[in-house]
Amino acid sequence: MNQNRIRIEQENCTLCGKCVNWCPKDAITVGKHPKINYEICIFCGECMIACPEDVFEVRDLRANQEIYEGFSEVYKTGKYPEFSEAMADLLPDILDQFEVKGKKLLDIACGEGTFAVKMAEKGYDVVGIDISPRQIKYAEEKDKEGKVDFIIQDMRDLSFHEDFDIATCWYDSLNYILDKGELKRVFEGVHSALHENGIFVFDMNTIYVMEEVWNEQTMVKEDSAKRFDMVEQNYDEEKKITSLKLTSFLREGDSWRKIEEVHRERGYSFEDLRDIFNRVGFKELASWKDIREREKIDEETERAWFVLRK
Repeated sequence: MNQNRIRIEQENCTLCGKCVNWCPKDAITVGKHPKINYEICIFCGECMIACPEDVFEVRDLRANQEIYEGFSEVYKTGKYPEFSEAMADLLPDILDQFEVKGKKLLDIACGEGTFAVKMAEKGYDVVGIDISPRQIKYAEEKDKEGKVDFIIQDMRDLSFHEDFDIATCWYDSLNYILDKGELKRVFEGVHSALHENGIFVFDMNTIYVMEEVWNEQTMVKEDSAKRFDMVEQNYDEEKKITSLKLTSFLREGDSWRKIEEVHRERGYSFEDLRDIFNRVGFKELASWKDIREREKIDEETERAWFVLRK
């Protein structure tokens, strides 16, 4: 493993220990200065985000390939799939609004497969891609009739060419792309994957929700007899990146099993987003702060939905 992908400025280190607290793999120890166990470090960059002195620098922002590998077990149950079911109910009407006739659909960052399977049941020809092997495994298990083609693939490296009428990317998956150049690569891949006049529908969390609603909050997502989910959020205003420590306790008989991961999401201004997808060649058809009521986005939009046409 390349040990040069993390750099530590020891002279600036305050030994506060926050890097240890945020490390999802216990790869950091602090003695006189932080030490990295590169055998288990996944180069997620949480040490960099948590550090108050910018002591850490992660040189490869694509390095974290293990998010959702543990949390996928939590994600496949509870309230998370409900969002996907809602999108499957709403999308056909949106496609009718913009007179989309084709039925070939690419679901990007498909997760545990709920949306893809629901759309296949509605008669769409669906391909679902996700970077997480475990999410793809759960998706294939959900697809009992084998109607969906599920593929392990990074959204930054889409390999399709004019194969689809519709592309979707739900549940703020695009916020996980932390670099503008890489986000442009995603849009370029989607553009290439779509037929002429094809439609791309996606949602993203906004800078507003990260700065004004989430920042430095700990929220309970679910509290029941069988599970307890919470998320701790820390926002870096300069980098526009939120670190989210996701912690779940799943009841197993008389004991509880803990699952914990740290995820990072970047907020993009509407101006930056439009600059990126316009340069790629997309035309914006709609931008909403409420996909049900289809209200236009404004400065207090927390989640934004976009509809683009190739």
